[in-house]
This record gives sequence, structure tokens and C-alpha cells, in this order.
Amino acid sequence: MPGFPHRKIAGQLAQGDAAPTTEEKGAALEDVIVDSFCRIRGLGFLHRDQANAAGSSEIDILLYNQGHPLGLPFLPNYLIFECKNWATPVSSGAVDAFVTKIRTCRLEFGILVAANGITGDAADATAANDIIRRAFDRDNIKVIVITRAEIEAFRKVSDVVALVRVKFGRLIMGFNCILNQTAAATLVGVAGGDAGAGCQRGRRDQRVKFLDRSAGLPMCEHDLGIARGCSRFKG
Repeated sequence: MPGFPHRKIAGQLAQGDAAPTTEEKGAALEDVIVDSFCRIRGLGFLHRDQANAAGSSEIDILLYNQGHPLGLPFLPNYLIFECKNWATPVSSGAVDAFVTKIRTCRLEFGILVAANGITGDAADATAANDIIRRAFDRDNIKVIVITRAEIEAFRKVSDVVALVRVKFGRLIMGFNCILNQTAAATLVGVAGGDAGAGCQRGRRDQRVKFLDRSAGLPMCEHDLGIARGCSRFKG
């Protein structure tokens, strides 16, 4: 199985750190998401930085999902991504705007990639976390949040699948939308078959029940090239 390009992704994140403008920082994070998610079996690229007819709203990334059993079969056919490569947590207003985009597209699911998370406390569902909770409770709109720390922990395609599966399950069960860095690294390790030397067997087996240990396969390099080529800021 081809390896996951985690070193390349680390370089893309560093490039975003050094970028002089907000747009270029966001584009670097979009590159990371395309390179990560388009390797999951059944997922492919459709659009990037696509504005609506009125020019009043823009979708950062749109992927299709064929629902492959080794991919993300529990998610809908179209996946919207919003990428916020901000130095601070994403605000309630920005999260609410993303929920509005999902609703306008007549969809019920989206992934918010927030480099430094979102405002508020996940356990108490305050600030931006409250926006996510209310969107699900009122409209069945589901938003999961992926942070930079979680992306940096990816080493295999199955790590991406496992994290999304766990976050989706936690959301619909009313648990925290965001995992701390230690928890995310533990989940990634279990998904890859390494539960850590200090992990007790019983606790490890319990976690494994909720993780997808199957590995996705990369889409063809031609399609990945098309996706990266749609960035307005080419390296």
C-alpha cells in the first residue's frame, strides 16, 4: 500500500505558516486537505474555491463520496470543507456562516478544518461549539471539526478514516466535537495497529470497536494533480 505523504503535508503546513496573506495561508491548508482526503477510497475531487452565482458565498472544497465500504460509507455523497488556517480559534460567527453554507446547498454535513480549533468549551457546548450543537439539534446539520494537531498526527489513510468516523459518532451521540491532541494521537495509533506500550488491553479493545482499521487507497495521481491545480495560489 502506498505510504501517506505526511512529510509533504508537514511542508505544506510550514508553507502556510510562512505565507504573507490570509488567502495563501488558507490555500496551503486546502492543499493539505485535498492531499489527505482524496486518498480515501471512494472520495474524489469536484470543486475548489467555487463561488455561487451571486458571488456572495464560496465553497473552499467540494468532494464526492461514493460510499466505498473501506472509505466513508457513513457520510453523504457530497462533502463540503471549510478551511480556516487561523492563528486563533474560529469564532461563533464563522462557524454559523459555514452552517448556513451547508443549509443553502441543501446538505446536512460539512467538515470545518480549523487549524487552532473553535471558540468555547466542547464539553459544555459554549460559543462556537454551541452553534454546532444547535445546528444538529434543530436542523440535523452535522459539522465536525478537524484541527492542525490532528492532521499532523496522520501517518496512514486509515488514520484519516478513523478520526472522521470517531468524530462523526461522537457528534451524533452528543459528545465533544473536538478531541484534544493526546486523544487524537491515541486514536490514530490504535487505528494503525499501535495502541501504545502503556495502554491496558481492556481499554484498547473498547476503543478499537469504534475505529475503522481498514486502509483506503489513493486516487490516481492525475486526479490529485487536477485538485491541486485548482488552487489560486500555486507553489
